Amino acid sequence: MKAYLLTYNPQIWSWKNIDFEVISVQENEYIPTKWDCFSKQPKEGDIFFIIALGKSSRKGIFCSGIINEFELGMPSLINGKIKTNRIKGDINFLLNPEKSNIIDLNFLKKEFPDQRWDSQKSGISIKDKYVDMLLQNWNKIINKSNIYLNKNSKNIILKKEYWEGNSQQKLSTTFERNVNARNDCIKINGYICKVCGQKMEDIYGEIGKDFIHVHHIVFHSSKKGIHKIDPKNDLITVCPNCHSMLHKKLNGEYLSIEELKKIIKK
Repeated sequence: MKAYLLTYNPQIWSWKNIDFEVISVQENEYIPTKWDCFSKQPKEGDIFFIIALGKSSRKGIFCSGIINEFELGMPSLINGKIKTNRIKGDINFLLNPEKSNIIDLNFLKKEFPDQRWDSQKSGISIKDKYVDMLLQNWNKIINKSNIYLNKNSKNIILKKEYWEGNSQQKLSTTFERNVNARNDCIKINGYICKVCGQKMEDIYGEIGKDFIHVHHIVFHSSKKGIHKIDPKNDLITVCPNCHSMLHKKLNGEYLSIEELKKIIKK
């Protein structure tokens, strides 16, 4: 597993809706993103950190995620006339660098002296020897930030194994998060997967009791700005396996609920 450092400069691009997206990450486990990348080496499953530099009033790491796709020779997202490479991935932890504790740039320079932290080239690799230590420091920041409402969620999601796995197979579960819309969806549908019909308790016994994921039927990322969520029509309960498959592309497209049901029946 490799790690890469993506650069955020508010002078070039203003993250105007960051407060809303901080909440979105907490409620929906992750949000998709794409970013210009200098390096040609990133691969699916690698992790990225985003560092605030430039004219940021507070400089340092405030975001992390996992890479799902990597494309070479793409038009820059900042300047379309320039060719660069592009990371597509999921942000799984996001803090507002202006309001929250972050991994300060000066701390990074002091603790990891032979790593370049203030490069304006987005997507440089982080030295392998520093990745575990950086993750540990990042986890401490997340813990102190109290961004999750449920203590158990925090303990589960911050396990080191999470960082080593596929982002669609996280061990965190939506029922552990105190989000009204998701709780109402579970009240409506129960703890049964509405795709395959399985109930985790029937398979795993006591450990699977009251365990389920909640999926946005229309991907949350496709909706712009603040919008209403109807727990009955917009959300659905799914088991971890089906949830992973709904977030996996087949021939370049995500499967609908009905399409996945047909595959299971076959």
